[in-house]
Amino acid sequence: MHIDPEALDASLRALRHAPREPDLERALGTVVQAVQRIFGCDGAGLMFTDPSGALRYVTATDELGRGLEVVQAELGEGPCVEAYLRARVVSCDDLTGDRRWPVLARRLNGAARVRGVLAAPVRLAGTPVGCLNLYATEPRPWDGADRRSPGRHDADRHALAAYAELIEQTIAASLAAEHTGALARQLEHALHSRVMIERAIGFLMADRGVDAGEAFERLRREARSGRRRVAHVAAELLGEPITDA
Repeated sequence: MHIDPEALDASLRALRHAPREPDLERALGTVVQAVQRIFGCDGAGLMFTDPSGALRYVTATDELGRGLEVVQAELGEGPCVEAYLRARVVSCDDLTGDRRWPVLARRLNGAARVRGVLAAPVRLAGTPVGCLNLYATEPRPWDGADRRSPGRHDADRHALAAYAELIEQTIAASLAAEHTGALARQLEHALHSRVMIERAIGFLMADRGVDAGEAFERLRREARSGRRRVAHVAAELLGEPITDA
């Protein structure tokens, strides 16, 4: 199934011009439901980081989507985690044959059928603080089956990124209105954690002469070896206090 550009534009316009929803969680849930409808996929969900820098479940269209998010949060791996950490759209046509996240594939297919996943980072003030994701219960080539023509089949990635930008606008409006709910506070902490990680990456690039990708991998390896959060490792490297609040 391919994205209908007119339907996509109409959906985004309707969401942008809808009356302001004072409840942030409800407003975000409306966007997630719209994403599922426009893609015609089996489900969609949204994750944000907690104060320690770990992705956590916020909302999903169904229990299968919730399970996908929860398992990735527990394992610290998967397309949603990669999309958040690397700040780019990540696609997986079929988890069962994808060698990037073997533990995730085993966990999901042991309890529920999740095959195709598409994930886009959600930003706040230009910094990733979460992830918007889609899933399919059958293998799905998100950008079209023909990969011989790069650039021609990017509709899925671009469309999901557009919804992620809409979520950023929704969050920003809520924070500007000084909403002080639990989710708003969580997002402010998430932004702080991500900024800490980016600063640590910059430090390693200058100190060790590595690129951004290698600097990030070093942080993540250190976090995994000690079963710690990446944000905690980053704070320790920078000599700053480690807090979860």
